[in-house]
Amino acid sequence: MEGLRAKLTRVRAQVGKGFRETSWIWKEGGTGKLVDQATLDKFVQVEWCKTHARAKRWMEKVALLAEEKRRVLISLEYNATEWEGRAKYEGPLLEGKDVVHMEGVQAYAFSQAAVFCTLAKSFMLLWEGVGVDVEGVGAGDIDGASKDEEKDDAEILGVDKDATIPEGI
Repeated sequence: MEGLRAKLTRVRAQVGKGFRETSWIWKEGGTGKLVDQATLDKFVQVEWCKTHARAKRWMEKVALLAEEKRRVLISLEYNATEWEGRAKYEGPLLEGKDVVHMEGVQAYAFSQAAVFCTLAKSFMLLWEGVGVDVEGVGAGDIDGASKDEEKDDAEILGVDKDATIPEGI
């Protein structure tokens, strides 16, 4: 079991985009010539908009994934309960069937119920501790910076700390 957890931790560390390469336009200045401040400001605004949209999409995906995980577990538990109910069936379809047939139907139904229970338990173990509190993340907290860090950054960069969108957009 510990080997599985170590493998999952290693795989999770490899997944995703923890680092993005800086666009060539910032390194080269487009044509290699010097870029004036107005053009540079426009580039920064565009890059900010792209990054902001990317972060919002990511937060939406996180919220959808949390809901999907919840629904998968409910569905698997429901299917297990349905199969357990089928094992206890005593309706008109069983009339005229011998005991061996009825025992086979019950064994199959209990087997299917066990499959769904096992799937639900394995997903619960797999997803244990992976949850993300999406509710606590606001529009200004996309990068995970604390309020103090944001204030310090704003003072260093000379940016209005109350502005949420760069000017001119």
